[in-house]
This record gives sequence, C-alpha cells and structure tokens, in this order.
Amino acid sequence: EKVKKINPDLIITHYLCNNTHCSILPCAGLVINDYPDFADQIGYESEPPLYRNHLYVYYRPLVVAEMKYMRAVAEKMGAGMWTYFYERRPGDHTWNWLMALSQGSRLWWNADTTAENQWGPLVAWEAKYQNILAGLDSMANIGVFFSIKDSTCITYMETEKRFQYGFLSVCQALSDGHVQYRIILEEDLNGQTLLKKIKTLWLPNARVLSPTELEAIR
Repeated sequence: EKVKKINPDLIITHYLCNNTHCSILPCAGLVINDYPDFADQIGYESEPPLYRNHLYVYYRPLVVAEMKYMRAVAEKMGAGMWTYFYERRPGDHTWNWLMALSQGSRLWWNADTTAENQWGPLVAWEAKYQNILAGLDSMANIGVFFSIKDSTCITYMETEKRFQYGFLSVCQALSDGHVQYRIILEEDLNGQTLLKKIKTLWLPNARVLSPTELEAIR
C-alpha cells in the first residue's frame, strides 16, 4: 500500500523457489497462495535438486507440478506467470521454454549471453504473441489438492517425506501418464468451484480439513 501511494502505476512482482517445499512458510514467512494480496504478477524460480546440477529433463514432473501450483494462484489473480530457469546444458533453453509454455508460463529474460542464439528467438516469439499467451486458464478437470494447513502443522522432516510420497508422487504419476491435471488450493474447496471445474479430486495426505471443506468435497 505504501509503494502504490508513491507510484500507483508501479507493477509489483514476487516469486519464491521450490514452491511446494515444506520449508517455504517457516523460512520465508509466506506461501504463494498469499500473492494476490500484494503482487500484480508472480513468478517461479525453478531449481530442481541433485546437488544443484539442475537436471530439468529428469526433474520435469517436479517442475511441472510446481508450475501448476503457480498457475492455480495466477488464475485467481487474472494474471500471467513467469518462470526463471538455470540452464546448464545444450538444449536446456529450448526444453525449458517448451515445458513452461505447456503450463501457461512465460520465460523470464535469460542473462546467458553465450546462448542467445537459443533463447533469443523464443523470447521474441513470446513478445510477438503476448496477448494470446496472457490470462490462460487450465482446462483440466482432474484436481490435486495442495494443503497449506496440512503441510505446516507437523514437523519439518515428516512434512518433507509426506510431500515426496504424497502430493508430488501423485503429480509425477499423472505427468508420466500424460494425464492433464490442475492444482486445487484450499480456497477452491467449495461446492461451486469443485462442481464447475473438477470431475476427479485427489486429496493426498490431506489430514487438516474444516467441516465446510469436507462438506464441499462430499
């Protein structure tokens, strides 16, 4: 509010990395579900693990799940989203751009000048068709629930294991099977949203649900 008073036309963007990791709330003090309260546009810093080698081809299901989570928030804002990658290998730029485009995400400008012949035409294509790429909505009718309450009410290590074996495992299985899905947020757990958008709902390890949310699910 203070910044907007100084410059009403300023565009505020915000992002986190590893959106689904259980340390985000205790370490950063917020989750991406809160972005619509203060950000005009949002992004995702994509850092797949394995000793910081950023093997995007192998961690594709994880990156897709995190971009779908970001897409669920972006749709509520009526805004687009962007993803920042750390390309390391030949072909990473093209692979990551196609992966981001498939999830309705724009590519953050790349500072890798040595590979400009790879990413330059891709970014130029985005700029040319930016009106077509803006405000995209998922058409998937399979929903996978991501629970903030459930992920922060128990110990760190148990949460980490539970997300690996629960939420992210379901997302990876769907991606490996080429099944389109969307992420469902806690605010989506109402009868109107579920009936309008969802035919199949996954609730992996959802142990913290209110009576209102349970009734909507039923």
